[in-house]
Amino acid sequence: MSSPSWRFGVTRYQWLVLFVAWLGWVFDSMDATIYAIVLHPALHELLNAETGPPTTEQIGWYGGIIFSIFLIGWAIGGITFGILADRFGRTKVLIATIIIYAVFTGAAALAETWWHLALARFLTALGIGGEWAAGAAIVAETWPEDKRAKAAGILQSAWAVGFFLAAAR
Repeated sequence: MSSPSWRFGVTRYQWLVLFVAWLGWVFDSMDATIYAIVLHPALHELLNAETGPPTTEQIGWYGGIIFSIFLIGWAIGGITFGILADRFGRTKVLIATIIIYAVFTGAAALAETWWHLALARFLTALGIGGEWAAGAAIVAETWPEDKRAKAAGILQSAWAVGFFLAAAR
């Protein structure tokens, strides 16, 4: 006799919660990957001075600074929005963080200097960090305890899907 599938007993609502959180993480990954793809040409344009085009070292330096600022924002966003999710609810915070990273990802396209780009990436990262905190928490709270590991694995797969979608551009 075979045992029932691990999916047995998972409700439509639980699948919906997982799908929404998964989709948010797909878009987070796409954002991060697209940024890595366009970093060099974007900084080349933003750093282009009257003295001539920027050097590879300058692009690497400013790119590293911006990426570091992004990682700091990601950590701050995860902590801050994790706390806010406890206070105001996971769903509301999840929606807010998705809007934040969508708006500031778009704002990055309007950057006129490297520090405009750094600021937009920092604010984007606040949303990305918060989206992961709220999304992972709502999935863990919604799914049955004996199926949470599977749900977490599916949620984590979203990063790879987003990476490949962005790379397929």
